Amino acid sequence: MQDLSVANQAVFAIQKKIDAFDDGFQYMIGTHYHRSLSFRHYKNHWCANDHVSEYYGDNGYVDIYTNNPKFDPDDHGGINRFKWIDTDDLKSAVEALLKAEEDE
Repeated sequence: MQDLSVANQAVFAIQKKIDAFDDGFQYMIGTHYHRSLSFRHYKNHWCANDHVSEYYGDNGYVDIYTNNPKFDPDDHGGINRFKWIDTDDLKSAVEALLKAEEDE
């Protein structure tokens, strides 16, 4: 049992390092689930890709906004919108896009 605890701690430590890694790009993932919309911000493509792969359409779908022109998620089944935004301030750009859509 102690071996399992040690292994679990090692996995947790590795996941924290992956989560904290910054690949120099920003990823805003909007998740539509049961008529709600929530956003998560990621600093690397691995975490963004993991989030996107959790949704395949029947259980919700995602909008992807990134300033990484080479980002290509592994799973495209639950993607509603994929928009590359050429800016360093991705959060305000996404907010402006959503506001413009509401005003239309």
